Amino acid sequence: MIIADNLINSKIEVLDKLHQITGVRPTFYQIDVTDEARVEEIFANHNIDVVIHFAGLKVVGESVSKSLEYYCNNLINTMVLSKMCVQHGIGKFVFSSSATVYEDWN
Repeated sequence: MIIADNLINSKIEVLDKLHQITGVRPTFYQIDVTDEARVEEIFANHNIDVVIHFAGLKVVGESVSKSLEYYCNNLINTMVLSKMCVQHGIGKFVFSSSATVYEDWN
């Protein structure tokens, strides 16, 4: 298990919890997934067979006030990970949309 995360929406302690649950200590890279060169290094140095993408930002109110930041982050993350999957022959890609419940903002 490999995790790449910039920790803006998570905490490093999650790695300990994952280890407790699975018995496996994840390999962790503190990077921004929009950094294509760093993501390429990870893909080049590991035998990856599936990618699960949780790298999107998902706070509803903030997504309205910082819409361009959210759009760029979420779009670029998905594009970089998709590109790496294609380049490295990875045919399994799971995109997790947010579990956020949206309300009417009108």
